[in-house]
Amino acid sequence: MNDEEFMQAWYECEKALMSFALKLLRDIHEAEELHQSTIYRAYIRRNTYKKDISKRLWFITIMRNIFINQRRCNEQLRRYIEYSACNALPLSCDAPNGELFDILRVIRTLPRMYLLPMQMFLSGYHYNEICEALGLPLSTVKNRIHIARNYLKRILDSYDY
Repeated sequence: MNDEEFMQAWYECEKALMSFALKLLRDIHEAEELHQSTIYRAYIRRNTYKKDISKRLWFITIMRNIFINQRRCNEQLRRYIEYSACNALPLSCDAPNGELFDILRVIRTLPRMYLLPMQMFLSGYHYNEICEALGLPLSTVKNRIHIARNYLKRILDSYDY
């Protein structure tokens, strides 16, 4: 399939594909990202298209496969992050053991939306890695870590370090 045929096929199927993406994801922004990924992947693999297959079916198959692969990766990443965030808090702290347990106890009292970014940050992840893992904007991650730090400072203010 040459470029002109590809673009013609894409324009014929574009609305149906966007509708399919919205049904899969139920979020306009994620659906648009899936739509763009499908365009890219289909364009790269346009030479593998066989004329006896419906173009719409070909595009939908590509979109469905991208969706399944992303969902599988996100689920594995979520499990890994939850496991490592709950089990891999820093143990190289200079505080005495009693204080370390108090600190860990207080960290675990953080609301969940602040707990995971803070634990990942304490485990050595960079802001960009936390953003990618949680699917949040950089400003949101930095803000949540900032709020968690202030909360911890307020609660742990009774300790002398």
